[in-house]
Formats: sequence, C-alpha cells, structure tokens
Amino acid sequence: MRDVPKAPEQWKAQQQRAERKARLAKMKAKEGGKKQIKTSNPLARLITIAVLVVALLATGLWAIVRSGLPQQKLTALTVGSEAVKAVDVNYYYFQTLGNYGLDPADPQTEATLKAPSGIEGFETNADYLKDLAIKDLQQDVMLADQARQAGVSLTEEDQALIDNYMKNLSSAALQEKVTLQNYLITAFGPGMNENDLRRCTERLLLADRYAAQKADSFTFTDAELQAAYEKNPDSYDVIDYRVFYLAADYETGATDAIKTKAMEDAKKQVDAMLERITDGDSFRELCIEYASESDKVQYKNEDYSLRTSKHKSEVTMTAQNTWLFDAARKAGDKTVIDSVSGYYVLYFEARRKAEYQRVDVRHILISANRTSATEEQINAARKKAEDLLAEYEAGAKTEEAFAELAKANTADSNAEQGGLYEAVNRGQMVKEFEDWCFDPARMTGDTGIVQTDFGFHVMYYVGPAGMDWVFSATDTLKGEAYQAYLEEEVKNYPYKISTFGYRFVG
Repeated sequence: MRDVPKAPEQWKAQQQRAERKARLAKMKAKEGGKKQIKTSNPLARLITIAVLVVALLATGLWAIVRSGLPQQKLTALTVGSEAVKAVDVNYYYFQTLGNYGLDPADPQTEATLKAPSGIEGFETNADYLKDLAIKDLQQDVMLADQARQAGVSLTEEDQALIDNYMKNLSSAALQEKVTLQNYLITAFGPGMNENDLRRCTERLLLADRYAAQKADSFTFTDAELQAAYEKNPDSYDVIDYRVFYLAADYETGATDAIKTKAMEDAKKQVDAMLERITDGDSFRELCIEYASESDKVQYKNEDYSLRTSKHKSEVTMTAQNTWLFDAARKAGDKTVIDSVSGYYVLYFEARRKAEYQRVDVRHILISANRTSATEEQINAARKKAEDLLAEYEAGAKTEEAFAELAKANTADSNAEQGGLYEAVNRGQMVKEFEDWCFDPARMTGDTGIVQTDFGFHVMYYVGPAGMDWVFSATDTLKGEAYQAYLEEEVKNYPYKISTFGYRFVG
C-alpha cells in the first residue's frame, strides 16, 4: 500500500506557476464555448434540487447517481459567494489524484485512499487529497473573479485552445471505443460532461491568465534587487570549475571483493592526479593522461573538463554542489569526491555575480531533423531558409518585418509571437543556436542561418535583455510578492462545505 506524499501547507508561487504552464501544455497536447446556462428563477432552481433530493432519498436509485445528475445539480461547497457543484470539485480532485500518480480506476488506489493519512486533521488519504483539490479550486475561483473585476477575459486564442482540447478528447474517446461522456467521467470524475468541462476549463484558463498578469505586475527597485542578491548570493552567482571522473575498473557482476580492490586502485590514481594539479592547464593535461582510451579523444580535441558560468541549480550532485559553493572556496582549490563506482576530481577556478546579458532573439525554424531527414529534405530546408532570409533582406529589414515572416513560416511553437524568445540564458538552447546568440560580436539587427538537430533557423538578433542575476532576483521577488497576494486575497474567499452535495465528490 502506497503512502501519499505530504505537501507543504502553504502554496508555493513558483511551483504553482510551473504547474499552470504544465496544465496549459497538457491541454495543447493531442491527448488531451458557451458557459452553462443558469436559470434566473431561484424558485425553479430550488424545485429542481428538491425533486432530486426526494428522488435520491425516497427511491435510492443507483441509476440516478450513476447518471451524474447529483454531481451536476448539487452544491458541494461555496467559495466566497460562488456556489460550486460537485462536478467541479471532482474535476480538481481527479487532477490531484493524477498528480500523485493515483488512478481512480485502479483497485489499489481505492485501498490507498481509504488508508489513514497520518496527517493531523485528515482521517484518510482521500480526505487530505480532497482538501488539496479544494484549495486549488478555491484559488482558481478567486483568481477568475479577480480577473472579471479587472476586466480580464479569455482571448480568441484561449477559446481556440479549448475547442481544440475538446476535439482531442473526442478523438481519444473514439480511439478507446467509448462514448465521450464515459471518457470524460473516467478522466474527470462522476457527472462530468462536455458543457461542464468547458466551464471548468474556462475558469482555469481565466485564472491562469490573470495569475500571469498579476505576477508580472510587480516591480522592484535596484535597492530591492540588490538586497535579494545579498540575502542569497548562492542563487545568483555562477562558477567556473573543472571536473574529471575516473570509474573503478571492474566487470559487471564482479564480486564485492573485486569491486573493493578496484575502488582502492582508482582512489590511488585520483589522489596521485590531485597532487599533480597546479592550474587549469595542468588539470586538462592530466585528464588526457588518466582518461580511459575511449575518452582520451574528447579531452584532446576540446576542453571537456571545463564547466563555465554554472549556477548552483545546474550542479546536480549534492556533494559537488556543497563543495563548489562553499563560501570559503577560492581559486585553485581542489578535491576528490567519491561516488558509487568511482571518483570525481574537482578544481575550482572562479566565482562571480552573473552579470552577463541574457538576450532576446527571433527565429524561423524550417524543420529537417539532422539524423533522420533525407539529404533531399535537408537541402530543401536549407534552400527555404536561404529564400526566407533573402526575402527579409529585400524588404524593410525591420524586426516587425521579420516577425511577420516568422508568423507565416516557422515550424516552432512560438509562431504567434513572431518567433520571439525573450531573455534567453546560457545553456537554455542547443549549442549552435546559443553560440550564434552569444557571439561577442553580435549586434542588434544581425541575421543569419544556423543548422541544429531540429533543422535550419533563420536568426534575428533583437538585443541584450538584461543581466542574468537581475532576471533571477526579479523572478524570486515576483514569486514572493505573488505568494503574499494569494495568501492575503484568499481570506476574502473562504470556502464552506455543503454536507449533502459534498457526498458526491470522489
């Protein structure tokens, strides 16, 4: 029986923003309107609910429950002044189950949900996960309401996204040979239908749109940014260092005694290497000497051991991360760090504030996979890229003109933005693309053609976007400000469970 992982009680703004991006991406994937009309006659609404309750209590007909009518009609809770149906809560609950890797159709999931949670205030795992779902729903109700008050609405692009999402779901149902209704119930919970899913999705997208606008609305002074840096320089500095790995020499399936002896031999070698390191050049030469025959070539042909401008988050091994970002670390420091089957030799070169510029760039991608495309396809893609660049050069030669060409021709997902990538950071793009962007001689308005594994890119250099550490500090402060906004504003949208309707959640 699996335990349900415990999550922090307070929402984490940066995590939520990432989750919002993820769920939008999921909607855009192939796996994956009008709002529901509510009667304006309160008496008619009360009669509808009364008839439903009588039917359930008097007859206990299971068919009524299976129809989804209770989930669609009964209020499971209120958030602020908004009544929320059980079907809406199910939508968030089933997503929460999915986030925890729980399949509602799996018998093991049922046992897991009924198991004691071990968390104060929640008898079962189901109780705990429903509470998480409700808080997610509460936040979206709040954000959507704030959006409407601010005059924010869904765009045509949002509506097109929803339409495409529904088409993809219909296709998936057809492929599974089930009705769309049954497919939606399996995916989003009892009572779900196309109209209710549209309504839930519209709320979600509106909340996402307003959340992004709200987070981006916060601004900070230079003094505030500097204070953020001084509070946690490890998050904003970058380092240069060298690393070499020597694997212990033993065969798969070797005995423990053989493995121990091989590790001892490897340790003697790296200790000897460490003693001989005097600077970066000697480190590189020693890598060639101590590397296996298969690895010697790459150490000879390129400075393979060197890592430049690496953030703390990019050094994934804990022991290396801790040693490299120790406040006492200075140029020329060196050490050996053990691993399960070998040893790492580290040499520290420099640490500095990440003051290098991120860049804004536009591109037009002409797809031609370098490994799978035929020579004819690659040549055709190259020709099209050359023709597009020539068309640009023969025209107004402005950023706006390039953006229009990108909208009409790029195979990348940012066509709507005119092929724009903003604040591109080192290590974010493939090497050839990045090398072009960060060429020291690069000037605003520069153009060119770059080939990568994805195809040919017609490039347009917009210009420097700002210093890396400033972007990082700004993101941190925006996250904190947005988190504070959420925690304060949600107090105006308390939720209250309606006991009878809530029984139909799950």
